[in-house]
Parts: sequence; structure tokens; C-alpha cells
Amino acid sequence: MWRRILLLFIAAVGALAPVAIAAEDKATILDLGGYDGDLPRHAAGEWLALCPAATGVELKRVQVKITAYRSSMLDDGPNQKTGRQVETPGCPQAHALLRLRGLRAGPLATAVERDGKLVLSGGEYVARAEGVPEPEDRNCDGQDTIAFVLSLGDRRQVLERSDGCGDFKVRWAGDLDGDGKLDLLLDEKLSSGATMLHLYLSRGAGSELVREAARVVHGGC
Repeated sequence: MWRRILLLFIAAVGALAPVAIAAEDKATILDLGGYDGDLPRHAAGEWLALCPAATGVELKRVQVKITAYRSSMLDDGPNQKTGRQVETPGCPQAHALLRLRGLRAGPLATAVERDGKLVLSGGEYVARAEGVPEPEDRNCDGQDTIAFVLSLGDRRQVLERSDGCGDFKVRWAGDLDGDGKLDLLLDEKLSSGATMLHLYLSRGAGSELVREAARVVHGGC
């Protein structure tokens, strides 16, 4: 009996242990949606989905479903289907699909939005776009006028820059790599209409708040 109790205790402690991710480990991400000739070769198979759950967000093992479709962007003919639609029936509303050594399925600590800040483990982060022009003044001239900035106290880091037609949105923020610091998924709408999804991790960021661990782009015109 005591042996069984000990084994259950060890299993419980293991489930709460930090994620074993090394700073040098490389991440791969995939977004749901349409890919017009630009689907990554590694797309098929099993992924960990960043999946909305009743208690917040969890990592869930899923299989990707890839369906061919006629791509108007690539001028597919009647018998052509070069587009690829990526879906995950096991988590239809996944924020992103991840592959990173050390990650495991289970609930994640998610930042709480409070008074315009992202609060996680006592830290109050601010993630916002700066220099956004008024709608009538937006100019798709390729000149970087918008900066997406992450800050914590007096620490400030520019994550991405875009021209006046770009748009940014935090898709998810929380602790993915188990170090108690903020990681985030940043959704960037490019002037071409494409979506670029960025994954930023705090682990291995050095003197910065985060480092870009992976990105994927799809869609557009």
C-alpha cells in the first residue's frame, strides 16, 4: 500500500515539475488555415496544440488534417489543387501548433489581462503597437512606422516593425517554457494580407525579455 502511495506521489510531483526546455532547443510552429504553395514540409503528423480549455489554455496532442483545395492565389486550373488547408479536429480553435523538445501535454499558466497589462507570476508586462497611424493616414510604402513593443518596468524591447498597413495582435501570452516568465504568440498581419505568426520565448533571451524562437507565414493575396 505504501509503495503505491509513494508511486502516486512521485507521479504527481513529476506532473508539476518545470518543463525541461534548454535555451538552445529549436522550436517549430504551425498555424491553422490556408497555405497557398507555402505549407512547410514538416506539417504532417503529431503536434502539441495550444488549445483553449475550460480552465484556460492547455497543450494537447493532436494530429493534423491537411486538405487540398483550388488556390485562386496561384491561379489553379479546374483540375489543380495546390492549396493546403490545415486543421486539427482534436482542437479546432487551436492558437498554434508547437513542436519543441521538452514540452508536454497539460495545462499552462496564462497571463491575465488587467488594466492594459499582462500579469504573470507577479510581473506586469505591457505588449502594444506604437506609432500606429490613423486609418486615413495609413501608407503601405514599406517604410517601418509601427513598432510592436514588449516592456516590463523600465525594460523595453522592440519585437517587430511594420509599415502603416501592418497590424499586430497578441494571440496568447503565458508561461510556455516553465521559467515563470512571459512567453507569447504574436499575430502579425502583413500588408500583403498574409499572416505571420511569431513565437517568443523568455528562456535563452539573455539580456532581452524574449527571443523569437520560431515563425510561420501563410495566406495573402
